[in-house]
Amino acid sequence: MILCKPVNSVKHRARHQLNKMKYAKSMTLAIGLLLIFTACAAKLNNLSPAYLKSGPFVQSYNDPSSDITEYKTFSVFPISLIENENDIKDDVVERQMLFALRNAFEELGYKFVELDDSPDFLAMLDASAKASETYSIPHVPDIPYWIPGQTSKLYGRISGTFNYNTYDSYSSYEWGKFTSSSNSKSPLSGEIVKADNYSASIVQTAKNSRKFTYYPTIIVHVFDGKSLRNVWAGTGIGASDNPDIRVSSQFVLKKVVHKFPYCHYFRDSFSMNNTGQLGLNCWIYTNNGNIYYPTVVKLEPKMPAEQAGIKTGDMIIIIDGISTIDKPMPEILKLLSGSAGSSVNLSISRADEEVINLSLKRYLRPE
Repeated sequence: MILCKPVNSVKHRARHQLNKMKYAKSMTLAIGLLLIFTACAAKLNNLSPAYLKSGPFVQSYNDPSSDITEYKTFSVFPISLIENENDIKDDVVERQMLFALRNAFEELGYKFVELDDSPDFLAMLDASAKASETYSIPHVPDIPYWIPGQTSKLYGRISGTFNYNTYDSYSSYEWGKFTSSSNSKSPLSGEIVKADNYSASIVQTAKNSRKFTYYPTIIVHVFDGKSLRNVWAGTGIGASDNPDIRVSSQFVLKKVVHKFPYCHYFRDSFSMNNTGQLGLNCWIYTNNGNIYYPTVVKLEPKMPAEQAGIKTGDMIIIIDGISTIDKPMPEILKLLSGSAGSSVNLSISRADEEVINLSLKRYLRPE
């Protein structure tokens, strides 16, 4: 795909640097798990399969002796070529994850080039989605004499084990185990196990008492393009109901990469040649792991996109008759951009709705 003569030198130096990062990865996993029970609600749209139950929690590590603020170009590199024990076992999945990594850095303003073109830095990633099973024990409340339809506040306990094989011997210190108390107000519809004229005990088992949670984990390495020194690394973790790492890791990956400095050089020069704007920001996302589309993540008020009824989470599948499937960010920007007063035709995919066709006129970009 993008591999050629620098491969051997990258292998030799990168493998040594990756060994240094394993401790940082384990610490990020452990700290991130502390946030795992603060669930957040999100409305249904194309990005719903990627939404996290909690997190992401991210950290970054910077080589203080290296100046990474002058970088402008980059390339991506498969970690499987230098690390036999990486978590991504499938070549196709790895290529799709590298495409997501490429888009994440392009969203920061960096320009993607091939390895032969001497990029300023190389980026690679490893990813996993370990699973844990949780269960709720039956609730046994003692209440006043039971009346059909009566409700009571129920108290319970949730416990489980995080099956992280990376913890190795840490299991003796209870790493990977958790307990959590809970309470809820619920109709008493369970089985009466004791009753008299004054009180009753009812066994009430929580619905869906056993459930899997997946923990998409990302680690990104950046190597200097000339010295091949590991100059930056970022790690992140979240909690998801989705077992597909390509989908569930997207918000984790974005937040990890956004710890890297922004590059405004190529974005600014591109904007100077395009005077019109639609008032929307897009990132490249997938909701099934196989097909990537530019997806609306932000709308500017009183601008053409908002006025046309476009919503956050909408996927733009066609621009002026050209399919956007699996196109990288620079190509999407070229299709969306143009002079002030010009028009653009968009086909929008929205969750559980038919394709929406719109025609928008670009507004003058403010100075």
